[in-house]
Amino acid sequence: MVNQLKVAILLLLLIFIVNYLLKQKEGFVAIEENVIKDRELKIKLISLPKDNWKRDRFKKSMVENNQYFSYKQWDGIILREKPQLLDWAIQKKYTVPPKNPEAKGNIGSALAHITLWEEIANHGDNVSFLVFEDNVLTTNKSWEGIKKVENLNYDFINLRVLRPEGKKTQLPEVFAFDTKPVNEPLPNVWLSSYLITPKGARLFLEEMKNNQYDLSVDIIDRCVTRFLHSNDTIKAYIIDSDQYFGHIETAGDTRRKENGGRG
Repeated sequence: MVNQLKVAILLLLLIFIVNYLLKQKEGFVAIEENVIKDRELKIKLISLPKDNWKRDRFKKSMVENNQYFSYKQWDGIILREKPQLLDWAIQKKYTVPPKNPEAKGNIGSALAHITLWEEIANHGDNVSFLVFEDNVLTTNKSWEGIKKVENLNYDFINLRVLRPEGKKTQLPEVFAFDTKPVNEPLPNVWLSSYLITPKGARLFLEEMKNNQYDLSVDIIDRCVTRFLHSNDTIKAYIIDSDQYFGHIETAGDTRRKENGGRG
């Protein structure tokens, strides 16, 4: 009887190992749960003070879908009004002098995220941040999407991307960034809704220094997808679904206007 039990246990162990190896072969990535449970979630909305219409659009989607987010506004950046911030970013080695200085919308949009990452990086590991741009929309499942991933061991999770791509995990719809060369049209772009930890923010800032992007031509969401696909130390994931958050861009977006009407 004892021998039969040992054989049964060994068989189960063998099945587990075989399944694990097969999943690894298929590109399966196992995501661990975070050691710190119930991290405090702080919510930031990147938005220019004058863009009330965008915030009203976001609030309308919250009401219509009964999905409420109590956020604090993080002011977006108009580079014409704060040119010193580009000098600051160059001095910190987050970027290089722009080849196209007239693309002030691209630069300002990038600096809004970078300055927020600096703020987030100063926090402890008992907190995580949910970051929105004001071109985000909620759906009737927005909180469901966050609950799906909030206790995972992550540095960054993009909650809505264009051209989702990555390695499967044990969670349906959650993909891991895989290390590989990427070309245009780039996968996993947009930064309108994402989760990021203080450690993740510190790693992002290091990657900005390491890569020395030109923020006038390298739009910030494309910078992020490039360095995440070339780095295997950042625990980065995407949700491969459009059912949790929406993303909307219009010709009236300030970034386009500040670029002289170009995208």
